[in-house]
Amino acid sequence: MYYETNCGRPGNAIEERYQGGERSVEEVLDRFCAQSEWSALFPAAKVFHIDNDFSDHLPILIRCFEPRRARRRARRLRGWEPVIGANEVEVCMDKLDLCMRELQLWNRHEFGNVQSELRKCKEELLGATRPGRRREILAAIRDWQKKEEILWWQRSRVNYLQHGDRNTVPSTSK
Repeated sequence: MYYETNCGRPGNAIEERYQGGERSVEEVLDRFCAQSEWSALFPAAKVFHIDNDFSDHLPILIRCFEPRRARRRARRLRGWEPVIGANEVEVCMDKLDLCMRELQLWNRHEFGNVQSELRKCKEELLGATRPGRRREILAAIRDWQKKEEILWWQRSRVNYLQHGDRNTVPSTSK
């Protein structure tokens, strides 16, 4: 009836590790449970542990769907042409396209791709041996994680504004 996973981690719920000559036991308690009905609704669901170098907890990420890759393109509405004029609409659309391309270039060069930069820093951390260099990389990871948190917060606000609060019933429905 229930589906349980170790979230891709090898081993049992308890793993033994040796650190600095002392024996320490690490307990893996972060698990995902779901009923078979839920699994039937979301057959492509995948469960992951999110790496976290700054806490002893490993957050769980559940992806129910494959992420969408395609972006929506701005479209020209033919209904605007009689009102505004075909030429003005064309000029406006060209300016919007140019603005979007410039913003994407600026974002790529000035801000960077947060997830890929975070991944690069984590890979670099694995190879770093000097304590000073490790501290620098950990500081960079913290900065990228803050940027990622801000992006997720902004996306949640956009979703809320676009779709509203689906947990409450509007008072006009009575």
